[in-house]
Amino acid sequence: MSHLRNILLILLFFYRQVDAQEYATISGYVRDSTASENLNSATIYDQNSQQGTLSNTYGFYSLTVPAGKVNLIVSYVGYQPKHLKLIVRKDTTLNFRLSSRNQIQQVQVSVKKKDAVTSLPGHQHITMQSIEALPGFLGEQDVLKSLTILPGVQQGHEGSAGIFVRGGSPDQNLILLDGVPVFNASHLFGFVSVFTPEALQSVDFYKGGFPARYGGRLSSVVDVRMKEGNKNKPETNLTFGIISSKFTHEGPITKGKSSYLISARRTLLDLLVTSAAKINKLSSSDGATVPGLNFYDFNLKLNFDLNRKNRLYVSFYTGGDRLFSRFFMNDSYTGQENHEITSKQTTNVNLHWGNKIGAIRWNSQIGDKLFLNTTLSSGLFQYTIHNNYKQVRTEANERTKQQTDIKYNTLVNNNKLQFLFDWYLTNQHKIQFGSNAEVNWFVPGKQEISRNGETPFKRGNGWTSNKALALFADDHWTPGEKLTIYGGLRYDFYLLQGEWFTYLQPRVSLCFAPSPKYSINLSYDEMAQPIHLLTNSSIGLPSDIWVPAIKNVPPEYSRQIAMGIKTAISSNLNYSFDSYYKTMKGVINYKAGYSFMDIYKDWGNLVETGTGRAWGFEQTLNYENRRLKWWLNYTLSWNNRRFASINDGKPFPFKFDRRHDINLGLVLKLSKETELSAIWTFQSGQAATVPQMDYQAAGPTDYTTTDFITGKDIEDPDRIQYIDNYNGNRLPAFHHLDIGFTFKKQRASYEREWKIGVYNVYARQNPYMYYPYTNARGYLKYRQISIFPFVPSISYHIHF
Repeated sequence: MSHLRNILLILLFFYRQVDAQEYATISGYVRDSTASENLNSATIYDQNSQQGTLSNTYGFYSLTVPAGKVNLIVSYVGYQPKHLKLIVRKDTTLNFRLSSRNQIQQVQVSVKKKDAVTSLPGHQHITMQSIEALPGFLGEQDVLKSLTILPGVQQGHEGSAGIFVRGGSPDQNLILLDGVPVFNASHLFGFVSVFTPEALQSVDFYKGGFPARYGGRLSSVVDVRMKEGNKNKPETNLTFGIISSKFTHEGPITKGKSSYLISARRTLLDLLVTSAAKINKLSSSDGATVPGLNFYDFNLKLNFDLNRKNRLYVSFYTGGDRLFSRFFMNDSYTGQENHEITSKQTTNVNLHWGNKIGAIRWNSQIGDKLFLNTTLSSGLFQYTIHNNYKQVRTEANERTKQQTDIKYNTLVNNNKLQFLFDWYLTNQHKIQFGSNAEVNWFVPGKQEISRNGETPFKRGNGWTSNKALALFADDHWTPGEKLTIYGGLRYDFYLLQGEWFTYLQPRVSLCFAPSPKYSINLSYDEMAQPIHLLTNSSIGLPSDIWVPAIKNVPPEYSRQIAMGIKTAISSNLNYSFDSYYKTMKGVINYKAGYSFMDIYKDWGNLVETGTGRAWGFEQTLNYENRRLKWWLNYTLSWNNRRFASINDGKPFPFKFDRRHDINLGLVLKLSKETELSAIWTFQSGQAATVPQMDYQAAGPTDYTTTDFITGKDIEDPDRIQYIDNYNGNRLPAFHHLDIGFTFKKQRASYEREWKIGVYNVYARQNPYMYYPYTNARGYLKYRQISIFPFVPSISYHIHF
């Protein structure tokens, strides 16, 4: 027996020696040659062995090839590919630096053609160059708005930055900035997102085929990555626009080894509006209002090469909005005893809301095939209201003062530690696995009221928390040239009010390409969401409140299956067709008669849970050559909800159930320095509840009505409505045409760029909201409010 064991050990040793001689592993990093930025999803391919791989988020790759002659091609969209021939006898480290070149459309087309056929189902890797080429809203290029041109992605109200993905709602989108959740991703009540384009590197968007490392939301993932900072030379970007002005500066701390990036953005509209209002106040004798609204963003990123295999990153973001208004009222009259009475009243209303995000990330290369990313992060969103009322009353030389302070506060704080491994086991198996632990803190809403300096009266929901632990693993398996399988499993553990909830979530996607021009895709995903958003509307108002799942309002859960085909019709023309079916349970809605103002009650008793169902068909046709790129996207979809107390328990259309969604766009190079872009958007009207009868009651009644504007139920003892079908009506269709021109000029020491655009070229009066009124004959009618009929914009950008 021992003799046989010795023979087996000798054979195993011999096999390992032969194997080591026959194969070698090439590993390293793919980076930008100018700024030394890591390039995510770059392709590394050996033409001799026909083996290939992709770089990870931090540019790391590992490729095992037969020892001997190797013919490598390294490519990335928008960069000059690099060719390298060499002889490899042992494990080798090779770092590649690719040069950006704007005039390589042929390479871009060929790479995109391959990606269009074999890419992960439901995934889009978006570069900032493609976002900057689109027409901006009020001169602002926007990450979230750019996603609405994709099939299956719809915007909410006009101008809003919130997105609705495959029947979901905005709270079901996991929006990440350098891996940290962003709970409120918009400014100006939803019109602008918090992401400054000049500070960003890329965006990965998932609406299906979710990798197991992502969890906590049902509908989509928007993974935004900041630039790392130029390690070789300083760079500065300045932008002056109608909505905001921006400053971004980056450069080396130690050349080639460490770098920094600083970016700041602020709106300037409030300076003009507030100044004009103050002038009006000086000329007004009886009273005036001084309003103001502003927002700001600040990004900071540092990165250090500790040694050849270890890197340290530090990221920070803070941003917020402030809405304030000061009301002044002076009054003078004669009292009962002919005393002159004067009254001076001042009301200050201040609303503040915003995010703070911080992360420390350590990258470590462990050998030639294993890469570890360790992240410690924290994200905070806070919303506060402070109302202060003062009155000074003078009568017969006696002054009396009254003061009332009302403070309202809500917040959510996410703290996470994550370990993420990339293991290049073989060329056929790229495995990603890891774990993360989270502690989430919430203040669902609390209020303090004090009068004349007395002890404040407090009410509302205090601090609460939940804890989460996740284990996950993915295998990117390529059993052959024609088949790619992504198999993943995520196991979530949630500690909610002292009780553990567990969710095992399988994820699987496959891509079968019988020919280089044609592929079939299939994906199945299960997702869990341990937090809810109490919302009064979908406009993105800060009154929306994040709350944790609890025992009687458990986590939301979804299952989605998607199938599709992709084909390259020609070298320039691609077509794709996708279908999906998704079920959701645990979605929430306010019970009749309640809203976010009921903070003195336990929020869990204000809502009820229901189910959702969404399905649809998505089509994409896109064309690209050296000068012209155009696309046509069309989505046909259905989106329903079901709650026991609404519509007699029968399913009804979700407010943003839009049957048809069409997006037609183009980007045309008119010359080397001039570019034209245009987008036409069409969406079916959103669902609305219009009562068939609405009249005053003869006396008080115990009756609940539905407010047409907000879609919320309201207790009204003097009004009776008869509703035949909840959300059974449709508002007019929504459509507009946007165009933009870009004029670039390269000077000796800098590059300047003018952007001129028009939003809603033909001045379509799209409905923003409706409100009811009674006409002269006593009939109930509705008036439409439109806010963006025709909006020109201009911005100036300089880079040096």
